[in-house]
Amino acid sequence: MKKVIWVVFFMTFACLLRQDYLLKRSEAGMVDLQFSNAAQGAAIIQSWQSNKYGDQTLLEIARSNVKLDYFFIFQYLIILIMISNSQMQRERNLRINIFLRFNIFLAALISILDVFENILLL
Repeated sequence: MKKVIWVVFFMTFACLLRQDYLLKRSEAGMVDLQFSNAAQGAAIIQSWQSNKYGDQTLLEIARSNVKLDYFFIFQYLIILIMISNSQMQRERNLRINIFLRFNIFLAALISILDVFENILLL
């Protein structure tokens, strides 16, 4: 089961990279949008709206990228929990075990913040 999770994770990551590559045809990718100010963001979105890839605009690809990112968030959360839990089972040192439990909490917190970021992007 772990191998399947890893394969799906890397396939999703490859799809996200492909979509970002398509978006960069207009000189800006998703990361550029995330770190832009209001004026730059509006220019990026306008550029995506005016550029087409096949029968869809780059803005539609960007929306699809954000929606796929929700699935990616879920996947990396599962992977981080799986790795931490696996290591906790083998770890004898109590302090390291506590840090591994804290790692699960941090993974959940990061995932929640990433979901909020996606909501803002949409």
